[in-house]
Amino acid sequence: MSRSTFRNKIYTSGFSENTLLYTVLNKIFEVSTARLEGSKVEAEDPHFGGSDYLSSAFGHLFIFESKDILIRKEVKEQLIVPELRNELRLKFYKDGNSDKAVLQLAKNIKKILEGKYERFGFVPGKYHMIYPIIVVHSDTFNTPALNHLLIKWFKEACTEAGLTKEQLYKLRPVVLIDITTLTYFHEYLSKKATNLNNLIDRYLNYTKLKYDDGGIPRLKSMEQMIPFSAFVNHYLRSVRRVRTSRWLIETIHPVIL
Repeated sequence: MSRSTFRNKIYTSGFSENTLLYTVLNKIFEVSTARLEGSKVEAEDPHFGGSDYLSSAFGHLFIFESKDILIRKEVKEQLIVPELRNELRLKFYKDGNSDKAVLQLAKNIKKILEGKYERFGFVPGKYHMIYPIIVVHSDTFNTPALNHLLIKWFKEACTEAGLTKEQLYKLRPVVLIDITTLTYFHEYLSKKATNLNNLIDRYLNYTKLKYDDGGIPRLKSMEQMIPFSAFVNHYLRSVRRVRTSRWLIETIHPVIL
């Protein structure tokens, strides 16, 4: 087994998804009416190509793609914008014939709306909105304006996946969230007043851009560029006292001591 294969098969899926992602999301959606881990879909039907995690809560459907990825060192060091953009495209949209997070989300949303997930307990007509979410496992991607780029690519992916105009009305724009934010704030993301869809809606409204007649975005403030992690950290601390959960303390304590 090559080094890259070991990382992808053993480390990436074995820890990032099967352990960390599922544990945290199951905490957030503890009282969800339906949850589905990607490993269960793969075990039942290896050719289905399902997303990494689905959950229904608060009348909505949440669909996740988890990506434990890195940007090549030489691209980061040179910081040449066209090359960096191309690298991000390869990581988040498509690399050759390999679909990445944005396109995978669009294609799986198409499956959901066509009823192909009904055998797993997800009936399309039951949900008000669908929230597509990309989970990354590196703070490198908490970068200003990256989410705007992903939203643009997600629109393109929805067209490529064949989603109709009527189906698009049920979709919220894609949001990128790092696993640390989900882990640290997991207790608050499951509460009614600060649940995940509530915070995503607030974030999207806060960072929404308006465009002029030529299609050029009008930026009022750099605050419109902030990543979801920065928004959530500021918003939650402004509305309540944030404490580290007992579960997180008990999990980390034996590791660091």
